[in-house]
Amino acid sequence: MKPIGTITNFYPFLSEDTRKIVESTLRKAEGYDDFVSIMVDIVLTQDEITDLTHFTVIQAWTTANPTLFNKLRPRFSEHVVLEPWSFFLFEGTQEEYRKIVSSSIDNALENVTENWIRLHLLMIAAHRYYPKIKRHSFLEKAKELVESQPELKCFSTELYIRSGWFARVDADIKGAMNQFEQAMEIAESHDDVIRKNDAQTALATCLKEADVFHALSLMEGTFQSFRSLGADYLASVEAFNMGLLHTIIGEYDLAVEFYLEANRMAEPSWVNRRANAIIFCRIYCDIDLPKEALEWAKQFMGWDELTPMIIKRLPKSRLDPDPSPDPLLAMAVTRTVIQLGQLDGVPQLLSEISALVLEKGVESDLLEYNFVSGLFELSIGNLDAGLQSMSDALMEAERLQYQVYINSILLALTKAEVKHFKKLDSSGSTDSSGQWMTRLGIHARENNFPGIRMQHALLKAEYQEEIGESEAAILTLQDALTFTDSPGVKTLRERILKRLEELETSVNA
Repeated sequence: MKPIGTITNFYPFLSEDTRKIVESTLRKAEGYDDFVSIMVDIVLTQDEITDLTHFTVIQAWTTANPTLFNKLRPRFSEHVVLEPWSFFLFEGTQEEYRKIVSSSIDNALENVTENWIRLHLLMIAAHRYYPKIKRHSFLEKAKELVESQPELKCFSTELYIRSGWFARVDADIKGAMNQFEQAMEIAESHDDVIRKNDAQTALATCLKEADVFHALSLMEGTFQSFRSLGADYLASVEAFNMGLLHTIIGEYDLAVEFYLEANRMAEPSWVNRRANAIIFCRIYCDIDLPKEALEWAKQFMGWDELTPMIIKRLPKSRLDPDPSPDPLLAMAVTRTVIQLGQLDGVPQLLSEISALVLEKGVESDLLEYNFVSGLFELSIGNLDAGLQSMSDALMEAERLQYQVYINSILLALTKAEVKHFKKLDSSGSTDSSGQWMTRLGIHARENNFPGIRMQHALLKAEYQEEIGESEAAILTLQDALTFTDSPGVKTLRERILKRLEELETSVNA
């Protein structure tokens, strides 16, 4: 493996013997994950905790790979300064998490003697472990340490990344982007390839709502970089992120491919498999393929049967068998079975989900509940209640700027409008069935989401055919084929071509 600053920046702080081991491992390793894996195996053969141990633990943290951390777990409890890294895999309540981690970091900082290790401990503390006000204080201490010992500057990229995330949480997007850009510059000057990619991904998250295509370009760069480095787990995270961005622009086929690529590159954890079940339900429901949605969800969860009623209570994880409610998975599958027309037990489940969502008070959960509840109301003929519930969900999604939700809800509202336009006092225009189709079209065009534009065209053509304007429908679909030639819209393009053939045959008959 070619030496990179992410590894070699540690050389001035390592003993000669440790440096020789690192250099020897670099010559053997086929990539970054392989390098760290070999280092972990070496550390596990040693009886003493040395600088090699600390270096290896930091590198394992950098890979973000749970498998490597599981291998190292037996060593964490042996040394007070190592213990804080072990909570990368912590599973328990938030209160337990805060209490245990706070104590662990305080003890580690009292006992650490090397400043390069202290700096990384402070950055961990600023990363995720303490309440917000404490995180800021740890970040400031880390900055002071770098200022007092300039040779530590090679590690300071993480300080700018943390500052950027703090600004992002405070809704200071411009400030966050500035911090991430500075982090990229510092990382590049020290050849810290891994953290330059981390900063670039962070920058992309700031851009995904305003300029999703720029964000995609940045993430594509980090994905390719991680893959060429042999940092497969980090590449899998980028693939997952790219799946989300392709979903936003309606390139569903590419979204699915990137999600599956993430699974191929790194064996998905229980949490990731659950996330995939939810995501694939949403994607395939958005393109009106609920049977496929259910099959994917069953595959990810490893179940023969999957209905809302049997996923009301799930284990939190393999390590914690006590069941707990899982509203997001329940809502994703509930949406699927509603679209399949399988309504048995749905009212009871929605009632239970409602109580849980209100108790937790998570805004995104509430908007999804309103969305799914609206779909159910429509399915049983309560048109006004269904549209109102979904429009409330849309308002919340727009406030939170959740593009995936905005797309899904606008599509569902437009589908309902096309189906019931005669009851909704349609204007009779050949261009739109009403307000929701108009809003969907404006949303898709202004954001230049090609797949969403194609779905809008399909719905518009369906409405035009319904009011006897088949020739106008043909023109609408022909125009839709010009929006993009991306492989990400393969399913939508095939659907448009099939509909065109049917309409042209009907018109020419």
